[in-house]
Amino acid sequence: MIGAAPAELVEKAAAKVMRVQAVSREEIWKSPPQILITNYSMLEHMLMRPKERGDIFESSKHFSMLILDEAHTYTGSTGTEVAMLLRRFKLAMGIRASGQIQAIATSASLGDPREEGIKQKVCSFASNLFDEPFNEKHLIWGTRVSPDKRFGPPYIVESLSEDELYERYEALDIGSIFRSVESAKEGLKDLVPSVQLENAQQESGDDVHVFLWHVLAGHPHIRRLMKVLGSGPRPWSQVATSAELWTLPRSLDGEVDPQDVRRRLGRRVRATT
Repeated sequence: MIGAAPAELVEKAAAKVMRVQAVSREEIWKSPPQILITNYSMLEHMLMRPKERGDIFESSKHFSMLILDEAHTYTGSTGTEVAMLLRRFKLAMGIRASGQIQAIATSASLGDPREEGIKQKVCSFASNLFDEPFNEKHLIWGTRVSPDKRFGPPYIVESLSEDELYERYEALDIGSIFRSVESAKEGLKDLVPSVQLENAQQESGDDVHVFLWHVLAGHPHIRRLMKVLGSGPRPWSQVATSAELWTLPRSLDGEVDPQDVRRRLGRRVRATT
C-alpha cells in the first residue's frame, strides 16, 4: 500500500472494516455482535426500544464481560445515573445476581496507589458503579515510565541557536515527510543527523510511519516536548515560551519579552498555514 492514493487507502480500510464490523442497525438486529461498543446515552436508547432490547439484549445467552472506560468521570449525579443504567442493562441481559459477569473499569486518573486508603476507595467506587464485588486483589495499577526509560537515551543533534532552530522548523514541509521514506529523509535532513536517518530507514521496511517513529522517538527536541506536555495539554503560547523547551531572552523577573513571543508565534502561524 506504500504510495497508494488517499481514496484507495480509505476504500481498502472500509473493506477491511466491513468484514469484521456491523455498521448498521439492521445488521446488528439480524446478527448481534460478540462485542458491542457504545456510550451510555446510546445504551439508554437501545434499552428503551423494544426491537433492540429484545433482539440484542434479552435474547443474548453469552453476556460475560462489561467494560467501562474513563471510569473516574462517573461521579455525582452522572455516576448515579450510569450505575442505575448498568443495573437495568444487566437485568435485560438476564443477570439477576452479582458475580455472574466480569466487570472492568479503566482509568488513568484514580489516584496514587501509595496514598493511604485509596485502594479501598477505588474498590468501593467500582462496586457501587457496577453492583459487582471488588477487592484489592482485583486492582491492576499502572506505573508511569519516563521517555528515557521507555525509548532509551536521546541521540545528539547539531547545536543550534534558538533562532536557527526556529528557522529550520519554520522551513519544514510537514506534508512532505509523510509521503515516503525518501521524502521524509529529505525534509528532516537539517534537523536529524544523517546516521539516524540511515538507521531509521533500515528499520522502517520502507514504511514512512515506522521510519518517523525511529527518527523521532530519540530526538532530543521531541523529548523536551514530551517533558513539557507530560503533565497535560497546554496552550501553544505556553509551549512556545516554555523554559523547558526553548531558551528565550527573559527579563530579570523571568518574563519573556512580549514582542519576542509575538514574533515567534507569528512564525509558527506562517509555518502552518
